[in-house]
Amino acid sequence: MAGDGASRRVLAWLIAGNLLVFLLVAGLSAWSVLASRRLFEQRALDATDNLVRGLQQAIESELERVDTVVHAIVQDHARESSRLPHDAAVFGRILGEREQLLDNVESLRMTDAAGIVRYGRGVPAGGRVDLSDRDYFIRARDAATPSLQVSEPLVGRISRQWVIALARRLERPDGSFDGIVVANIPVDHFRRMFTAVQIGPHGAVSLRTNALRLVARHTGQDPASSDIGNTKVSAELQAALLSHPQAGRFIARTALDGIERAAAYRRLEAYPLLVIAGLATEDFLAPWRRDAALVATLCLCVGLVQAGLSVFLRRAWRRTLAAGQALRASEAFLDRTGRIANVGGWELDLRQRRIAWSAQACRLLDWPSGPPPRLREVLRLIPPDARALLRSRVRDGLRGGTPWDLELPLSTAGGRAIWVRAFGEAVSADGRPLRLAGALQDITEQRQRQAELEREQALRSQVERHAAELDALLRERSEMQDVLAHEVRRPLNNASAALQGAAAVLAGLDETAASARLLHARAVMAQVQARLDNTLAVASLLAGPAAIEPRDNDIDTLVALSIGDLPEADRERIRVERTTPTRTAAMDPGLMRLALRNLLANALAYGPPGSTVRLRLSDSDTPLALLIDVIDSGDGVPAELLPRLFERGSRGARHRTLAGHGLGLHIVRRVMELHGGSVVLHDNRPGEVTMRLILVQAPGG
Repeated sequence: MAGDGASRRVLAWLIAGNLLVFLLVAGLSAWSVLASRRLFEQRALDATDNLVRGLQQAIESELERVDTVVHAIVQDHARESSRLPHDAAVFGRILGEREQLLDNVESLRMTDAAGIVRYGRGVPAGGRVDLSDRDYFIRARDAATPSLQVSEPLVGRISRQWVIALARRLERPDGSFDGIVVANIPVDHFRRMFTAVQIGPHGAVSLRTNALRLVARHTGQDPASSDIGNTKVSAELQAALLSHPQAGRFIARTALDGIERAAAYRRLEAYPLLVIAGLATEDFLAPWRRDAALVATLCLCVGLVQAGLSVFLRRAWRRTLAAGQALRASEAFLDRTGRIANVGGWELDLRQRRIAWSAQACRLLDWPSGPPPRLREVLRLIPPDARALLRSRVRDGLRGGTPWDLELPLSTAGGRAIWVRAFGEAVSADGRPLRLAGALQDITEQRQRQAELEREQALRSQVERHAAELDALLRERSEMQDVLAHEVRRPLNNASAALQGAAAVLAGLDETAASARLLHARAVMAQVQARLDNTLAVASLLAGPAAIEPRDNDIDTLVALSIGDLPEADRERIRVERTTPTRTAAMDPGLMRLALRNLLANALAYGPPGSTVRLRLSDSDTPLALLIDVIDSGDGVPAELLPRLFERGSRGARHRTLAGHGLGLHIVRRVMELHGGSVVLHDNRPGEVTMRLILVQAPGG
């Protein structure tokens, strides 16, 4: 009977232990499956973030290429309109030539001040196409400067297809409104771009305006969307845009088709557009579902194995000869578990005053082989204040049965300083405590990780504060530069336009002397504007380590715009020579335009009055680069100036007769450094002084 009672007790403990282990395994498996799902979702979000980053750059490159041509047409219009008389038909030829540079537009067209389309491909003969009610026309007409206007998706009145329009204001020589030039980009062009993106069977990529109107959309199931202009989006996207307007990520069911996707979005920096990409959860979670099913199967197998083991051990306990083997197996199992979890157990018999330690507990304390440690020997390893706390909690456990769970510092028998988690409780019978049982767990690594995490968080907080302070300083500097550009450059532009108009009137009245003075005043203002541009460039970009993202741009457009920035009298002195068939090069067009203009202005200033300045375009194979030579017939650079020729403030022998601060060649050098290229004094012979820009196209090639 006593044996049956012991067997039943052993069976009860066995069932409880196996159930606990099964629950532990099941809990760990569930935690692992959920953690794996979060990892899959995070990878999907990271993938979509990379997708939208690449799409943002590609779309911005497309739009910037179109805007460069549109801006060049504005310059062509300004130049042709200033000629008296001028041939209006030249605008049609200009549009045709510029349109050949673009493969992503439906058309380039030009309207008059009333909004009637006058020039461009596809304009019906004798027809009247009126764009005066278009929003982009109204904004361009009312704008103070010919800034870029981007439309919502709309149906073209000539092409009858969905497009978005990029438009800029045209002005007469007196600064009054003279119509717009508009480039129409088919929305289907963007959809074709999206088809090259790997989004899976149920993924989606879309482009929307800032007002969330759909421009183009591509999905694995519906490559040709018919919802252009639709503003229906998920609540999660709207909430994400409110908290993170520029870029963000979220998981939601897409409003258009109800498919759940892990999505990311990013606004274009210079254009009112938003690109969104999403990967369907049913696609990227498919491997996770297979893994989850496998884990569930393994958990079930573990449960079945444990059930079978319980039956086996119950039978073993019924056999007297198997009792010792089962006990040793159990002890070995506990010892392995203790080593894996780094937990050692102990038990103190209060009646016999004897304490027992598990093998793992002795290993944890670095206790030498031989007799196990006594209680007072272990207590001496604990610092006095921590020892007093432990004694207090043990007394509470003896009096009220309250378990204790403490984290204590400890110096092992081998002299190692560690942290342990000491937990235990009193075991009582009939209201009297019989023994104390507990365990020690080495938590030194956890404490160290916690301390490192706290230090990392403190350092992150400090870095974030410094970053916020730096951002505030940069914003303040940017605001000051904007004020300078607005309050100085705009009045100069208005004054220059007024002088141009006055010069035209005086020329018509045959006031030659007064007209010459006004033209001289315009040239002086142009010099002031050029120096202002150089000063702002040094203050904003060239004085710092900011990176640039070169994109393919038309070389001839760059040359035309740079020459067009010079005074009209100086443009006639420049002769362009082309010895390379290359039509485009990777560059930042604004910076390269500034550099080339400065180099041309320097050559015009230091060459003999009225002499020709040659601009030669060629290329090199080693390294693969575009070479731009500016050649003047001046006396050359003095030997004493050569070591500091491109330093800020360096000026030639004629600097006393020329205004300026010596920024031009310094800016040229910084622009070329940002492009990974260089500027060199290629030839310094009197009568043929050559400055060379080396615009590298394949670094290391």
